[in-house]
This record gives sequence, C-alpha cells and structure tokens, in this order.
Amino acid sequence: MLIALNNVSKAFGARELFSGVSFRLDEGEKAALAGANGTGKTTLLALMEGGIAPDSGEILRNKFTVTSIMAQELNTEETALNTALSVFSHLFDMEDELEGVARELCEDLDDSRRARLIARQQTLSERFADAGGLTFRSRARSSLLALGISENELTLPLKNLSGGQQAKVRLAMALLKAPNLLLLDEPTNHLDLAAIEWLEDYLAASPSALIVVSHDRAFLDKVTARTLELEEGRVFDYPVPYTAHIERRAQRREAEKRVYTNTKKEIERLEGIVEQQRRWNRERNIRMAESKMKMIERLEADLVKPASDPETLRLSFPVEVESGEDVLIAENLSKSFDQKHLFENASMHIRKGERVVLVGGNGVGKTTLLRILTGALTPDSGEVRLGANVRIGIYEQGQSSLIDSRTALEEVHASCPALTLTAVRNAMAAFLFKGDDVFKPVSVLSGGEKARVALLKLIFSGANFLLLDEPTNHLDAASREALENALMGYAGTILAVSHDRYFINKLAGRVGALTRSGLAFYHKLADVPRERVTAASAARNTEYAERKARSAMIRKLENQAEKSRARIEALEAGITRTEAALESTGSDFEAAQRLSDELVKARAELDEAYALWLETNEELENINR
Repeated sequence: MLIALNNVSKAFGARELFSGVSFRLDEGEKAALAGANGTGKTTLLALMEGGIAPDSGEILRNKFTVTSIMAQELNTEETALNTALSVFSHLFDMEDELEGVARELCEDLDDSRRARLIARQQTLSERFADAGGLTFRSRARSSLLALGISENELTLPLKNLSGGQQAKVRLAMALLKAPNLLLLDEPTNHLDLAAIEWLEDYLAASPSALIVVSHDRAFLDKVTARTLELEEGRVFDYPVPYTAHIERRAQRREAEKRVYTNTKKEIERLEGIVEQQRRWNRERNIRMAESKMKMIERLEADLVKPASDPETLRLSFPVEVESGEDVLIAENLSKSFDQKHLFENASMHIRKGERVVLVGGNGVGKTTLLRILTGALTPDSGEVRLGANVRIGIYEQGQSSLIDSRTALEEVHASCPALTLTAVRNAMAAFLFKGDDVFKPVSVLSGGEKARVALLKLIFSGANFLLLDEPTNHLDAASREALENALMGYAGTILAVSHDRYFINKLAGRVGALTRSGLAFYHKLADVPRERVTAASAARNTEYAERKARSAMIRKLENQAEKSRARIEALEAGITRTEAALESTGSDFEAAQRLSDELVKARAELDEAYALWLETNEELENINR
C-alpha cells in the first residue's frame, strides 16, 4: 500500500465537495480520477499530495511513499532548463561536497586525514552515481525536448514562454522527481500528438504508481487500468480503463435505481401494514406495527438515492444561410515571425459540408494559419479566397476575445443584442449556467465556463463555416461528447485544430498535417506519418527502453533471490529433522546409513542454494549501482 484514504471529506465554505471517500493505491497501480468539472478532482489530488488537509477522515501513507505533483508556482526569471534541474538540488549539493573533498585532497595532509577523505570521496561518489548523478542533466534536457520545449527555448526565461510551454516544464519536473506515486492534473493539455505519445510510453514503462486527472479519453485508456470517479460527493471505483468504465457505470446506476425503487415500494407496503395494524389497535396489532416500524427504519437508514445522470450541454449549431459549394481556397501560404519560420507552401481547398481537422507539432503555426484564414493576420505570401455566402464563426483556444470586465450574461448578450435577457438566460441555463452564475465576471470564470460562453456565442452567430481551435480543451468528458455529437449533426462546414484523438477520429472526414514545408491531407489520423525520429529522440527511446529492461531484470532477480531464500530455509529445516532422526537411530545401521546419505545430499543442495542466492544478490547490487 502506497496511500489509503479513509472516510475523507472536504468542503469550501458551505459547499461540500465530497465526503466518505475511501480507496487505496498499491505500488505500480495506475488509475484515472474522473468526474465532471467542479466535482473536486484537483482538490483530491492536493489532499493526497499533502498540500492541504481533509476536514475529516484520514490519509495514510507508507513510510516509503514519495509523491510528486505538478508545481503551481515557478520562478519565471529562471530558464526552462534550470527550472527543471531544480528538482535535483540534492545532487547539486553532493557535487559541491565532492568538489570540496577533491580540493582538500590537493592540500598537504597527514596520512590519517587523507585516508578519511579518500573513504569519504568513495562513499559520496557511489551515492552520487546511485542517485542518478551521472545522467540527471541529460535526463532533464531530454524530457523537456520530448515534451515539446525547443533547443532555443531551453535557455529562455520562463516569462518569455507561453503558458502552455510553462505547463510542460511543470510536467517535466514532476516526472524527473522519480516518485513512486505520481499525481498529474491534465498533463496532456498543450501537448501535441508526438509529445502525448511520448508521455504515454513513459508512464506505461514507469514503475511508479499514478493517479491522473485528464479529459483525454485515449490517453486514459492507454495509461490506466483503473478508474476512480467522483460523482455527487462520492468516489466509485471501477477496476477497468476509462472507456470500459462507462458501461460499468451505466450498469451500476441501473442497479442502484432498481434497488432504490424496490426498497421504496417495500417501505410503502410496510407503512400500509403499520397503518392497518394501528387501526385495529389491539395489543398484538400494536406489537406488529412496532416491529414493522423498526423494519422501515432499517430500510430507510440504508436507503441511498441513486446518482442522477450529470447535466450535459444541450448543443445545436444552426446555419442561417447556406454557403456555396467552394467554401475556402488557400494557395501557397507562408508565415514567419521575427526570423522564426513557421510554415510555407500551405494550400487547401475545403468544400461545403466537409469536416477537416488540422494536426501538427507545437509551434508549427496551426493557430496562426487559422488566423490567416479569418483575415486577422496577413500571410507573408500566398492567397486566401472565401466562397459565396460564407459566414465564419470562430472558436479561439484561449478565448482572448472575451472581455474580462463583462459578466457572462453581458458577454453572451453582446453577441445577440436582438434577443431579450430572459431568452439569453434560458439559453445559458441549457449551457449549465444556473441562477447567479450568469452574473459572474468573465475574469473569474474557469476554463470550462469560458469555453461554454464561447460556444454559446458561436451558436448565436449562425455561421456556416466554423473555425475551431482546440475546442475540447477545458471541457469534461460528457461536454466533449455533447460537442462532438452537435458538430456531427452540423449542416455547415468545419475546419478544426485538435490534439484530441477521440475528437479527430469521430469528426474528421479529412486530416491535414501541417509541417514547416507545407500541408498534406490524409483520410484519417492513422494515415498521418509520425514525425521523423531525431538523434535526441532516439536516445530518449533507448534510455527508456533500457530502463524498462533494467526494471524487468531487477524484478526477475528479486524473485529468484526470494525463491533461493525460501529453498535455503526449507533445506535447513529438513537437515535439522534428518540430524535429529539420525541421533535416534541407535543400533539400526541401515537407517543410519540411509539418513547419512540424505544428509550428504541435502547439504550439497544447501551449498548450491547458498551459492545461487549470493550470486543473485551480487547481480542485484551491480544493477542498482
């Protein structure tokens, strides 16, 4: 057991997030923590990490449990590489001490002092190597590169990097701490497909236990084998990956409804008997009524109202005017910023009713290309032509067009001033803005709430050509499915940028892969060639393959050592019994001879078992150095 939660509860003010939460996680287990936005998933991670305390209940940790969670605050004046290296402060301290010992050994010392320093140097060197001191710099560098931090960004101050790039640095730091319990909150946000696949492989090969909050369904299915779902203040535990748990959840809810309905019927039946017995009002009738009341009380005490299906967005994107057959033609587009080349030779022809999704590495310019297509940016070269009657609706990844000083209601109403405030509030209620939620300033809305405001504005636009930049970011799984279904039924044309593989595979009729040299189209995501493996990424793949093989060898040797130890104990016990039997043979020469032969054979086997045990432990020591 690495960590166990027993009847844990947490509230903020009058709002209780969850109560009675109990589960445990063992070494190497990998679990998804699922649930709708606002159910308390991030809070539960913070409780497990120890950053906050529960209101009631207890959290038990093994004395060997080492947790790691993505940092929230970073020194933005420091470089990306140095920030990642900060998790190895203990190794820097050991390096400083080794350098100090080396300097002192260069001085004129007596033999006794020199011998002590040499011994100290040897001990420190072994500890330094065992702790990864020989490779920690290369590991920090390769992790950042694999997650999409470029070579030149490694030495830039964090304040010069985007929020997405800073999130990658926080993720790299959490991985580099090499904990045995890793706690990750939306780790795939801002990662391109290549980085997501690298992270999947890393986590799958890692011996660390994992609890991850993510709305990336493909990622959860690849990495986890267990799903913990927060629902109406309780945690439900499913021993299956995310997609498989959906069917289990439906079965559980149906079973709960049946139990609840049948129990209510039984209570009503017993209440009828009580009423009848009381009317008769004889002594035995009163005793029976009291007996039935106790049964009712027991049933009511155990009665749990089944969880209702969570509210989801009710989405529909109407088209007010049909476009012509040719919606967009772009030819030979290119763009650079401050000597940084993004892309060139990007051409596309999108026809009415098509659903096209763009993919590509971080920083290649997918968002920039969308902005060129809307006219917000001018290309360095090339031409964009829109077809007849094309009306564009735009969904921006960062919702930068939302005005912070407005309330959510004001922001939506500004996009459809012809509607009454009552009509707008009714529409917002369908988007899960209830009561006073509509009066929240945009500046305090969560990422999911801002996404819902932006989607609502898009619906009111009546556009026939939707340009969507990472539309599933910040939406929980249920809202993602609602958006996907709405877009599948949309009568207009769609061009989207996404890294959500479920979204792409469900929606895309064509997939466009943007690179520095151009834009190529494929029938489906599986047809898109993966990025060329560079020398650095090949080295990373080799490193993790070697680490995986090393872990497998350690497990094999540990099992072998345990079997040898058990064999030694059994042989020693057998020898003790044989020696006792030999002493009691008296003048029975044949029995004595037989037992002596057995002793010789058993002692020879014991010597072999000891030799194997010693050899196995020596190999383990060599591997762990």
